[in-house]
Amino acid sequence: MMNYNDLTPEQKKLVEGCHTPEELFALAKREGLKIPEEDLERIAGGQGWQLPDCPNCGSDKTYNNGSGYSCKACGNSWS
Repeated sequence: MMNYNDLTPEQKKLVEGCHTPEELFALAKREGLKIPEEDLERIAGGQGWQLPDCPNCGSDKTYNNGSGYSCKACGNSWS
């Protein structure tokens, strides 16, 4: 599964540059990565690609860390 923490620095930059599900799916296919089922369900269920804002600092610079979410701005993790 695609866990942000397991990606190379180059892959992290590529993931962060994806702005649509289609771009992420293309990247995952190209890099041979699997997208976590919960992310696929959220996108397919109409919730879109939007990740939750950080409950600690309010930043929208968050990512799925494989066991929940983490914030790039303050380092907070939650599930």
